[in-house]
Amino acid sequence: MKANYLFFIKLSFTYLMLDYSALVALATVIRVGSFERAARALHVTPSAVSQRVRLLEDRVGCALVIRDQPCRATETGRRLCQHVDQVQLLERTCTAACQRWLRRMRHAPPFPSP
Repeated sequence: MKANYLFFIKLSFTYLMLDYSALVALATVIRVGSFERAARALHVTPSAVSQRVRLLEDRVGCALVIRDQPCRATETGRRLCQHVDQVQLLERTCTAACQRWLRRMRHAPPFPSP
């Protein structure tokens, strides 16, 4: 299970801490178009997805999802989805780099003893 990371965003000169699982829930709702499909993709209940998005909206102070069929992002929701996409790309890049480094270290000669 992925750890809950907190992100900071500056809105109106105030820094807000945003929950990573809520950001992922928002991005998934927008990507798949509904809370039900997002819940299936995230392996949680639709209520859990709805609560995460609602808490994020409360924290940010505006609507992030246009609850229609299909669900669409507001401008702020779209920007947060872009942020999540960038963070996930960075995580994948970092994970791949760490795995390459670990593979090289397994095959490297041991450090000489002093």
